[in-house]
Amino acid sequence: MTTSTPASDRTADPNTEHTANLGARWAELRADQPRIRIRAAADHLGVSELDLLLTRDSGVTPLRMEFEPFLTRVEELGEVMALTRNASCVIETDGVYRDPDFGAHATGIVQPGVDLRIFPGRWAHLVAVENEAKGGTRRSFQVFDAHGDAVHKIWLRDGSDVAAWERIVADFAEDAEAPVVEPKPDEAGETRNPDPDAEGLLDAWSKLEHTHDFFRLMPKFAVTRTQALELAEGRYTRRLDTSVVKRLLEAAAEREIEIMVFVGNHGCIQIHSGRVHRIVEMDDWINVMDPGFNLHLVQSAVADAWVVTKPTSYGDIHSVEVYAEDGSQIASFFGLRKEGNEVAAGWEELVGDLS
Repeated sequence: MTTSTPASDRTADPNTEHTANLGARWAELRADQPRIRIRAAADHLGVSELDLLLTRDSGVTPLRMEFEPFLTRVEELGEVMALTRNASCVIETDGVYRDPDFGAHATGIVQPGVDLRIFPGRWAHLVAVENEAKGGTRRSFQVFDAHGDAVHKIWLRDGSDVAAWERIVADFAEDAEAPVVEPKPDEAGETRNPDPDAEGLLDAWSKLEHTHDFFRLMPKFAVTRTQALELAEGRYTRRLDTSVVKRLLEAAAEREIEIMVFVGNHGCIQIHSGRVHRIVEMDDWINVMDPGFNLHLVQSAVADAWVVTKPTSYGDIHSVEVYAEDGSQIASFFGLRKEGNEVAAGWEELVGDLS
């Protein structure tokens, strides 16, 4: 099956010369750094990941971004690998995209290996991608926001249904237009409240009934997430050393504690639940390299780390949360909650041991 956009079809595009120049710059970068990932290459060249993909002469097929019809069809692929990342962390899990729960503002999939909270308003562009590798052709669906940043990817595994992938590509490629990437706005960063109502925030914090209620506190009191953590320090939060992720993962593996790992961006949050086993440090990365679950986190990107306590109607919930210099969350870690909201044995002791 041909899933390419021939260069001859792009000649009417006023941006063809720019695209060709960008493609040449990317080729030069790959020649100099053969192992560079496309996200890192995009950052290096000052463009978006989608901008780079669109320079390819073959293997990239624009699809119609019809959220519900597309997501409903993904189950046809069978077991695949789900991937979500932000600037400092990547999570990869294997499973089946079954029974999406479509909501007005968010969609959830809660399946073994595919546990997602999706914000479809950020899903602007959809492409099918084929990459030639030593082991054969690697196929994926890749979703981008309006500015060309990747928000979620679905990679076929050896046992996935390639024929189903081809059918989905053919159906959604019909009448699809080439993506138009919008320029990114200037990065304003977080705006901290110069006169926060700390007492009001802590009082509302004390009355939480569910962990999800916590997210309403920041807009209600006009504070950033990290500002809220600072205001609650000593009562509901405890600051940790920024090297904590390695120690947390190694302790969870050694003690065989079931954990939950949340990694996301503004378009998707992906969750792994269960034990971790093989923890590997490679240069600046701390990695979990388990069958069906991989995690890759840049340790030097962690600027703030906290233990966060959220009182709820079913008891206190303790998490470990790490943040980048700009205040964005890199990842968060919880003890796995089971039936009756009982937290995995050993989690609270592990959290208490962290410094």
